[in-house]
Amino acid sequence: MKTICIVEDTEDLLENLAAFLTLEGYEVIACSSGMEALDQLTSRIPDMIITDLWMPGMNGFAFIDHVKAMPKCSNIPVLVFTAAPLKPDEREALLRKTNGIVVKPVAMETFLESIKDHFNED
Repeated sequence: MKTICIVEDTEDLLENLAAFLTLEGYEVIACSSGMEALDQLTSRIPDMIITDLWMPGMNGFAFIDHVKAMPKCSNIPVLVFTAAPLKPDEREALLRKTNGIVVKPVAMETFLESIKDHFNED
């Protein structure tokens, strides 16, 4: 079973994504902040991280930088899940550090396909 860490500060969305992915057969580590996720990553290494960008405390940009600086986490695929409009240079910078950007709102089927593509699942 693949494990996905979701980092999302909107509680309802975090709960819905976690429930949806659990029903799809994934183990989920649900975190409401970048700091909480970094704390979880010290003891649990997921197969993928999905993170929002605009969160209080530590934004997704800083969170991704922290993850990529952790030797045991640096190769974990990261998907950005955001409604934030990105400037072209921000988008390019994110795509150099991550495995893709999924723009909210998105159909759950499309969201799931983005995940499965990275795991080479049908």
